[in-house]
Amino acid sequence: MSEFIWYIAPNGCPITNQNLSQRHDVEACPGMRCADRRERDMWRCSEEVVKEFQQAKAALGMTFQVFVQRAGVKVIFPYVSDKIEVSEE
Repeated sequence: MSEFIWYIAPNGCPITNQNLSQRHDVEACPGMRCADRRERDMWRCSEEVVKEFQQAKAALGMTFQVFVQRAGVKVIFPYVSDKIEVSEE
């Protein structure tokens, strides 16, 4: 099991939502509360799915934000890098 749980928040982008909804390796997670105390509709997915979507983002015209949560911790933080390299700090 991964040390991190990854999420994609489409932020209202219908293209992102459609692409995620057609996959069998993601889980819809509506109303997830993040570190900024805002609730977001997100999709729980693997790091590999996040990488795939980041690579296809411009070509498919998708907009979304990536969030990450350390396993066993309740707080979900925005992931602010284009590359997935989570620090162990």
